[in-house]
Amino acid sequence: MKLRSTRKVTAALVLISVGLFFTTPFDSTLDKMHENNLAGYVFVVTVSELLFITGLLIMAITVGHDIGVNPFKWRRHINQVMKKVAIDKFFWVGFWINFAGALGTGMVFTIVTILLLPPQSWGLAVVGFIDLFITMALRREVLRLKDMLT
Repeated sequence: MKLRSTRKVTAALVLISVGLFFTTPFDSTLDKMHENNLAGYVFVVTVSELLFITGLLIMAITVGHDIGVNPFKWRRHINQVMKKVAIDKFFWVGFWINFAGALGTGMVFTIVTILLLPPQSWGLAVVGFIDLFITMALRREVLRLKDMLT
């Protein structure tokens, strides 16, 4: 299937799921959320997002000193920054913290969608699966680039 048609199918599935979600009585959905400890999921997502942002900040601090503040000049410095980052342990600590946060958020979104929302809304889980897929694909490419540079 072409990427364009995949996007259309995904968008249609999400829109149908959102629409069907609103046809479900909210009382039953809220009861199910309370029964399945929604507060626990919210806590896990909060921790995951904190990990994601912390890792991102660590990586940005590591790279930021070398590329400067002007984004129009970043391209000139990208090769030297990439070589430095490939061996910088502080960057990789941030990378793995960020990865843990990204995985946590994607997994919780998918799990909550399936466990707490009515079946007609399960198409929204596609968003969580896409998030997890993109997280894994980006990390794989970064690690491949690291291997090439070291």
